Amino acid sequence: HPFMLRDGSYKAAALLTPEDSLMPIHRQISKKDKNGWGLDGYEMVLNPLNDKWIYTHLLADFYNLKHEVYQASDGN
Repeated sequence: HPFMLRDGSYKAAALLTPEDSLMPIHRQISKKDKNGWGLDGYEMVLNPLNDKWIYTHLLADFYNLKHEVYQASDGN
């Protein structure tokens, strides 16, 4: 399994050493805002490029669509 290092390169888990610095992952569980907007209880990850939180399931969906795992027309 490849892991992303802080420099953006990837390294297989079996080849990692104590000197390697892994890219961090920041996660949180979503809560509805004071107006009741949003989803409650869903995992979110922080996008370090724009410092914004995104639902993990949406990130996975975007990846799958981009890599043609399935087509947008397959679901709602």
